[in-house]
Amino acid sequence: DAGANIYCRMMNFVSNSSLEVVNTSLSYGNRPFIDPQYMQYWDQAPGMYIDIDSENVIEYTNRTLRTCNHHCKAIHTHISLNNVTMQENLGGGMKVYISGSGKWTVPCCFQVQISNTFINGSYIYYYTSTDRRSSLALLIQESKESKESIMNVSLSGLTISNSHVVHEDESWKLADYPKLSTMLVYEASSVYIHNCSIEANHAAGIVALSSTMHMIGNNTLKNNSGIIGGAMSLDAYSTMYLHPYSILRITNNYASSYGGGIVINQGLVRNYETPCSYQLLPTGDILSSEAHIIMKDNRAGIAGDGIYGGDLLKCSQNSQKLVHESQREKPENIFNNTFIIESSFSTDSELSSAAVGLCYCTHSYRNCNISSLNVSVYPGQHYTVQAV
Repeated sequence: DAGANIYCRMMNFVSNSSLEVVNTSLSYGNRPFIDPQYMQYWDQAPGMYIDIDSENVIEYTNRTLRTCNHHCKAIHTHISLNNVTMQENLGGGMKVYISGSGKWTVPCCFQVQISNTFINGSYIYYYTSTDRRSSLALLIQESKESKESIMNVSLSGLTISNSHVVHEDESWKLADYPKLSTMLVYEASSVYIHNCSIEANHAAGIVALSSTMHMIGNNTLKNNSGIIGGAMSLDAYSTMYLHPYSILRITNNYASSYGGGIVINQGLVRNYETPCSYQLLPTGDILSSEAHIIMKDNRAGIAGDGIYGGDLLKCSQNSQKLVHESQREKPENIFNNTFIIESSFSTDSELSSAAVGLCYCTHSYRNCNISSLNVSVYPGQHYTVQAV
């Protein structure tokens, strides 16, 4: 009743320790909160905040205690949430964070399982000083300093809906916060998303930054609205793995700028050897995955109703590198077999990206071999140059 409904800073816990929360409702948390560890005042605390301090994990070895940053023999810590309801929590729904800068010989393993959980109506107030890389409902983050640890996060049967922002004056603009997301995956090693639904949120559905996500089963992103990416945004250092026979449905999302469905912020030079931001995990037949991304009726205010950014037609699949070059499937064929893009609207912008070059047109046909044009015009004369 004092801010976060559950605040758990896991410190000095032993091997194979666990935390389990089941059949619980965490709702209407809207009071200020003081972090008992750092005495830091929060005016917006989430419904649940789990902070795993990997520097202080301990284990019993020959009746002595050793901290995780000195020695670790596969310490396993398990956190489980099952059948939990979170409604209308100020400061967001849930934050799962692993911190610490320990150096150990065998990585520690932290497992977080969130099953059959419903996060609805989470909201935050936005001030000038608010972190613009924030999440409304769920934050999964690993500290940069804790990379020798492993945090596996499993989301199964999770529903996130109706997250939104509350602002106090007319000067506030959502466009000032393009990184705002419903679910933010930040520097996370492995996040498994299984039969989850993210819908009707007032921010991009999922934003992944320097993270790895796995799509399993049937997942849905629909009716979300954001600035850059309506349903999903991936940076250049994030990868989304599609497991065999999985289906990701991206339907009726909206972005006021780019990428109504998906934005791929590729800052890297793209070529046929650059790994795709989406990777197919093969079945028995290494050339087949039977996984699909179904996109329908997504809209963008500027460009890329379906997908914006990232050359998905000239990137490589890791599984293809295991076979002889003569047997490799063409990237454009893999894309066409994986992505099913439909629209009820009249649009020429399902796939789009920032310009990568300029080609002139001759006789209405593109000719990229022309590097310059020499023309002669009179003053006041109109002359049309066709280019793409």
